[in-house]
Amino acid sequence: MFCIGNSIDPIENAQVLTATGSFSKLEGLKLSDDNLGNIFSDVQLALNEKQHVIDRLHSVLYFETKDINEKCYLIVVKSSKPLTDENINLLKVFSENISSGFTNIALLNRVTELAYTHIDLNIPNRNWLKKELKNMSGFEWRQTRLLMLEVKHFDEMKFTFGYEFTQNVLSYIYQTLRQLLPPSSQITLSSHKQFSILLDANFELSPEIINKLTYNEIEVDGVAHVSSFTLLDMQLETLEQRSAIKIISMAESELKQASLNNIVYIQHSQQETDLINRRYSLMGELRHTIRERKLSVMLQPKVSLSTGKVVGFESLARWQRDDGSFIPPDEFIAIAEAAGLIIKLDCLIFEKTMEALKILVDLGYQIPVAFNASSFDLLHPDYFNFISSCINRYGFPVELLELEVTETQAISDYDRIQLCLQRFVALGMKISLDDFGTGYSSLAHLSNITAHCIKIDRSFVSKLETDKNSEHVINMILKLGKQFNFSIVAEGIETEYQKQWLSDAGCDTAQGYLFSKPLPINDLIKWLTAFNKL
Repeated sequence: MFCIGNSIDPIENAQVLTATGSFSKLEGLKLSDDNLGNIFSDVQLALNEKQHVIDRLHSVLYFETKDINEKCYLIVVKSSKPLTDENINLLKVFSENISSGFTNIALLNRVTELAYTHIDLNIPNRNWLKKELKNMSGFEWRQTRLLMLEVKHFDEMKFTFGYEFTQNVLSYIYQTLRQLLPPSSQITLSSHKQFSILLDANFELSPEIINKLTYNEIEVDGVAHVSSFTLLDMQLETLEQRSAIKIISMAESELKQASLNNIVYIQHSQQETDLINRRYSLMGELRHTIRERKLSVMLQPKVSLSTGKVVGFESLARWQRDDGSFIPPDEFIAIAEAAGLIIKLDCLIFEKTMEALKILVDLGYQIPVAFNASSFDLLHPDYFNFISSCINRYGFPVELLELEVTETQAISDYDRIQLCLQRFVALGMKISLDDFGTGYSSLAHLSNITAHCIKIDRSFVSKLETDKNSEHVINMILKLGKQFNFSIVAEGIETEYQKQWLSDAGCDTAQGYLFSKPLPINDLIKWLTAFNKL
């Protein structure tokens, strides 16, 4: 008969874990049960004395792991014949081996506890969540949803009030989750500021519960603090039963994106899973496409509104798959940035741009071509040298190239980006600020920024015929351009009205489908020939 107890509960509550032979009917009983009356006194003695009690007909073997935990173990051995001295010695040797086994088990349990528990708060941690997701059966998977809750402004809170305060905040949130969610919910602290909860897929998250989970008062040291949260709700059945690490990573990415967009509650859907699968598939395909140099460029003309002549081109990346379909630039460029492929992509596109420019130059067209660069490119230590070496290899005048960077990226790391742009200007290259008006330039930055041209974003141009506010914004950009001596290019011109309005307003250059869509170099040459005859 094998029993377990601890030093805190009364001995009467110790329970028989397992039993064989004549004790088999006692399994599951407490030691205080009448059926154990004949050996209870010896059990009590072993516990009090903390040592074995060996009798000729039955023995109570005592084991403890007090240095590791508060548990003690009892094994009651009954003999059909009186024990000899030799039997007793063998039993004592056997007990020493058993004692080592209990110690090893306790150590293993302690290590497991440390691995799967947040020690300060005694809450299951990220490792526990991964283990639980990994071990789920298909049925459990379909019956479970994952909630992920992030405490907003947690790092600022920690910096201001200290570690102990934030631990109290987390403890309070944990208790609140316990009250709001079903008792069967499994709550984990999956990062220093984030809880993950596994609960019944059929549990209804009412608007009231969602409101309490995303905006609540937290009481710490008797003082109420208003806190806000971002909540992700993900039904596991909307996902393939993929690895736990991928699921947690996917959930955290969605949660972070929601937080950046100031969305307090986001519900993961099958559509989102399909999009993630598509992006993952395209990422592998894009990596191969870049390696095989299968990306191409198309050039879109820029036309002077005062003379009607072509004064430049913008080189735009295009990805045509083997089946003939095109992947939209917005989609594959975002994937390249997320996958760390953007620098290789942009370098390849620049080389393709130089190839197209060579064809134009050989035909006698001395018209500048603009290429796009991201902040990742500009801040990379080798990017400038790569561009310089390409220019030297082709031998073109630098004036035939123009670097475009978005307004947001130019301002995002202003001082470092400006230093990078100044190196290109020193080569003789002009700089354009793309998508102007959609970022967050301050007048202080605008007055000192390294740029020669600003491009009015198409979102303003497209509303010229219906929205007076767009007119006001464009007029303001034109005035700023003149004030700071920028040339102005308007993007997305599609109608004669837009062209005429911009011309009357004093815009220098236009770019858009009214003149031409982006064209492969061979089609562009045909277009130039026809356009110049007009």
